[in-house]
Amino acid sequence: MKPLLITFLITLISVHSALYSQNNEALDSIQNLIPEQSDSMKIQSYVLMFNKTVSKNPEFSKHFLDSANAIAEKLNDEMSSAFVFNRYGSYYHRIADFRKAEEVIKKSIDLLEKNDKKVHLTKSYRNLGMVQNNLGKYQESIDNLMISLRLQDSLEFTPLRKVSVYSSLGAIHGRIGNIDKSIYYNEKIEKIYIENDKQERLPIVWNNLAINYKKLDKYETALHYYKKCLKSYLDAKNNFKLALIHNNLTDLYLEIDSLNLADSHSKKALEAGEISKNNTQVASSLFYQGIVNTRKKKFESAINYLKRAEAMALQNGRKKRVADIYRVWSEAYLGMSNFKKAYEMRLAHSQLKDSILNQESIDKINELEIQYQTEKKEQDLELKQKAIESLEQKSEINKLQKTLLGTGLGLSLLAIGFGFYGFRQRSKRNQLEKEKLDTELSYKKKELTTHALHLAQKNEVLESIKLKAKDLMSSKSSQEYQQLIQTINFDQQNDKSWENFVQYFEEVHKDFNSKVSSRYPNISPNELRLMALIKMNLSSKEMANVLNISIPGIKKARQRLRKKMNLNTKDSLEQAVLAI
Repeated sequence: MKPLLITFLITLISVHSALYSQNNEALDSIQNLIPEQSDSMKIQSYVLMFNKTVSKNPEFSKHFLDSANAIAEKLNDEMSSAFVFNRYGSYYHRIADFRKAEEVIKKSIDLLEKNDKKVHLTKSYRNLGMVQNNLGKYQESIDNLMISLRLQDSLEFTPLRKVSVYSSLGAIHGRIGNIDKSIYYNEKIEKIYIENDKQERLPIVWNNLAINYKKLDKYETALHYYKKCLKSYLDAKNNFKLALIHNNLTDLYLEIDSLNLADSHSKKALEAGEISKNNTQVASSLFYQGIVNTRKKKFESAINYLKRAEAMALQNGRKKRVADIYRVWSEAYLGMSNFKKAYEMRLAHSQLKDSILNQESIDKINELEIQYQTEKKEQDLELKQKAIESLEQKSEINKLQKTLLGTGLGLSLLAIGFGFYGFRQRSKRNQLEKEKLDTELSYKKKELTTHALHLAQKNEVLESIKLKAKDLMSSKSSQEYQQLIQTINFDQQNDKSWENFVQYFEEVHKDFNSKVSSRYPNISPNELRLMALIKMNLSSKEMANVLNISIPGIKKARQRLRKKMNLNTKDSLEQAVLAI
């Protein structure tokens, strides 16, 4: 008996009870046919069995993909491997391992492009875009979804077949704040479903529309759509989708401060998520329970939920969710008057936010660099091709023994052509370089603003903790509280964060400090800091938090700065600083 068949039979024995508990006759019939099938047919059967089981038992269903993949590797069949990799992407997406999903779908795309399989590529590019959306790679997600849509247009797909791409585009545009585009795509889908009598699919559209209306603060309309979704999924007993809708309702009720309703829906989402093994929604439910219990002042319970949410978020590689967890965790510790832990969690939140921002910027710049280098290589190849054509032209001229005048004229024209071509290529390269620099500058401005707001937020939280510590100070523990206050004071005065800010600032506003020192030699370092914040158009409150002084202190500092800059009462300090 073949080793592969033995392995599969062992697998079947180990999961025999699970198969029968599903009471699926179709699955049994496929299983019984496998020993008699050819290897290529076995791959299809295993994938079909995966498709039938993945929604109910993802981990169990993966055995079928592993068997299919083993056969594809043995046959060295690229198309079968591409097909299996795509289904692996669906499996990892379902269990919220988005990084692994992205990896295997890219393998599928490489094989499909190599074999020019456009129909299958439409699905793989769509799946890749959906996964990258969950990873926060929004521009890459949109790009890949549009590739899928263009391929579908070229293949003349019906509107109904394009719905999944429209849905993903609507979701990502909603997430990045393009609400009008999101509504456009969802209304387009709703129209397609109605025209094709697909009423059972409308809850997906209602959910997306509810999300958009919530972002527009139209809570009643959002609630109306969510309740329609809820009824539909309850009737269908679809726990996977119920977990999503209950979490969305939790988020809405938290926003309007209806804690009891938020608590109820979050617990229902947790239950439905655990039944369906929807790890993404389970992690969200745990996070929301952390928020609800913090607001209800049940701090110990909140921290327990947040610990579980953190573990799942770390496992799934969702750094942004981890950062949000640390923020809520800090609030829970603050409510317990555990100022040291509250400070540590807030610091962890701030550091993780900074690392996410920096990594996103680095990834984007690297992406632009790769794009630039690729285009540059293409241009070099084009120039080499032109050079080869030139040599062929010269050889032809020699063979035909054209006159010297004709040869000279031809070479002159060729030289002019190459000169013009070279000028065009230089212009293109210059334009690419300009676009690259503009994009880098845009990201650096975003980094600078975010870093400044992080400084303000950190100092504001530290000041709040310090004031609360002073209020609670007693004779028995005054020494410990005093040590805590001294620690906070030290961190507020620490120049490391400011040094990082200055680095970002200098990259965006080059030579600003040197120009100020040249024009106003009497400006002090603190006044130079104030001018930098004015240059960024921050509010007085934000400037006060960054500089760790009061708002009246900011006003006095501005007055001193006006005097040193020799401004009269009619002159605008902001305009004077912006002009530097």
